[in-house]
Amino acid sequence: MPVSTPAWRDSPVPADLRGLWRRLSIEYPDGGGDLGTEVLWLQAGRLFADIRVPPARKAIRPAGFADLDSASAAALAAQEAFAGTLRWTPDACCWVRLIDFHPPGASPDKGTWQRTRRVLVEGGLHADYVEHWWQDIAGPLPADASGQAADGRITVRVGDRVMTAIDRRPAPPPADFAAAVARAASAGDVAALTALLDCEISYGVAEAGGRWRVMLSTLPWCEGEVRALPEELRG
Repeated sequence: MPVSTPAWRDSPVPADLRGLWRRLSIEYPDGGGDLGTEVLWLQAGRLFADIRVPPARKAIRPAGFADLDSASAAALAAQEAFAGTLRWTPDACCWVRLIDFHPPGASPDKGTWQRTRRVLVEGGLHADYVEHWWQDIAGPLPADASGQAADGRITVRVGDRVMTAIDRRPAPPPADFAAAVARAASAGDVAALTALLDCEISYGVAEAGGRWRVMLSTLPWCEGEVRALPEELRG
């Protein structure tokens, strides 16, 4: 049955959608699902960033690309993360991925949304799933949200929460991304691993003095770093 095409809006999203969202669960029609992956979605007026780190990745602490063996490289490849702009209607969203850790999926990233208090329920339009999200309010209200997209980077701030996306790879990830990472790790090819995995999407908390601290990242060795915020995102 064909999926109808909503009349997407490109204007800033409603306040109901802005903020930091933590995924509580995802469920599939066969009864399977995921409760363990740490999933954070930070939504500003139009820009968003999203990071999804499974427990196996959180359990490793490599010092850099040269420190990756086959198991740790596979753990990094299993992460998901992306950033871009959100198109919306009063009951549906379309996440336009301008930066993506993985190659494009087989179907567009579109879903229905319905918010009740601090819980948002998302249902897939092109894939059959249901996700439950919890709004983690931090600092000012979610309407106080801003973002910056420039030079291949996207940075989003809502209250005291910050996410940035930087893709340093020389080419988009190949269709056989996980297999390519496995081959590079097996060969000990640090240059190839860097070319495949050097897409940083990081989440953290703003601190005094126009700086922010990285708490979670697709590149684990970035976690704990303190960085300067872009001037226009300082508050």
